[in-house]
Amino acid sequence: MTQSPVVYTTLSPEECADPAIVISELFLDLGLPIVKQYMWEGLKATVSGTFYHLSKRERELYLILYEHLEQLVEAAHILH
Repeated sequence: MTQSPVVYTTLSPEECADPAIVISELFLDLGLPIVKQYMWEGLKATVSGTFYHLSKRERELYLILYEHLEQLVEAAHILH
């Protein structure tokens, strides 16, 4: 079975060439405390079913975090 080539859909050509940019952007945009807080709060909200109690801004931050994490996974794959 032949594997199809990997296509990175969330990274720019510059980020593909230097995946460390993705890590820098994550922490410049959100910072470690926010990343940790929102990962934990998001898990709790998802598991407990209280996601609808979040404000519009909080939901937007979760989407931003998810986009960064998706890029981080692709960058980690390149580094792998």
